[in-house]
Amino acid sequence: QLFLAAFWTLFALTVCQGSDFCPRRSETAKRFRSIRLITQFFSLLLLPLCSLLSPTAALPLVWRSPLSSFLPLHHAKRTKTHKQKTKLMPELPEVERARRLAEEFVVGKKIVECTAADDTIVIENVPPPTLEKALLNKTVVASKRKGKNAWWILDSPPHPTFHLGMAGSFRIKGGPTAHYKTQKRTDDDWPPRWCKLLVKMDDGTEFAFTDTRRFGRIRLLPDPENLPPISLLGFDPLLEMLSLDEFGVRLRGRSGTVKGVLLDQAFAAGIGNWIADEVLYQAAVHPATRVGALTDDEVAAVHGKLEEVIQVACATNADSAKFPESWLF
Repeated sequence: QLFLAAFWTLFALTVCQGSDFCPRRSETAKRFRSIRLITQFFSLLLLPLCSLLSPTAALPLVWRSPLSSFLPLHHAKRTKTHKQKTKLMPELPEVERARRLAEEFVVGKKIVECTAADDTIVIENVPPPTLEKALLNKTVVASKRKGKNAWWILDSPPHPTFHLGMAGSFRIKGGPTAHYKTQKRTDDDWPPRWCKLLVKMDDGTEFAFTDTRRFGRIRLLPDPENLPPISLLGFDPLLEMLSLDEFGVRLRGRSGTVKGVLLDQAFAAGIGNWIADEVLYQAAVHPATRVGALTDDEVAAVHGKLEEVIQVACATNADSAKFPESWLF
């Protein structure tokens, strides 16, 4: 029983470390990576004893140990050819889809009714009644986006900005929805659940911003493009793609891995995990390659594939079913 208790303790540690609950580059993540190496070493020592006491109990230990790389099922899992379906949060193409939805149904119309939820987490640094008052009787002049941030230009400031977080959604009553995760909806589902902002336009159009997980943000800014957080962003690969020479200079001016640099919003706005993975996969560059070790051909490949992936993803309105078959996602 003592040995089995020790086994399950080590197993729990290795399973926890196998997940990505630790922030990248943090000291906590570094400590847990060290713990994982130690626990995998001891799991190999405990494996023969656990096999004698309970052969079936030892199977999970094999799975989480370094020996798992030799298992046929594990190998099949790593080399599967069908597309990956898991994306963690909206990125540039998904937010561009939301921007286009607002441009089609909201721009050029006057807000005649406005209701903001009593949620001071999503609605940041502005009381909901103040947000309502600021939007009421304003005309939406334009729908803008940079990176993962979208905002409306009204006929007078301040202007509302939106960050979709992990599950934010733009919805139009009786019309299309720009959401990231599939959400159950019916024609009678209005106002929708988890609605954080509801506005009605002068022609009867109704718009809702919903967020099931409360990682999204609504802000009210006098000049969104020239104030944080938007002013702190790097270049937008759809709106202001850099030349190859400028891209190479900026990329090599950073330190760290190529994927880490691509994920840095101060370097390139709107790139997240799935875009970075897709770009590097198509460019045949390992994500852990240090930017200082990239060849000129690799820099050119990353630059070209970044532009291609962004253009194709936005052209298909972020519909992964329409992505090329050769893509991971």
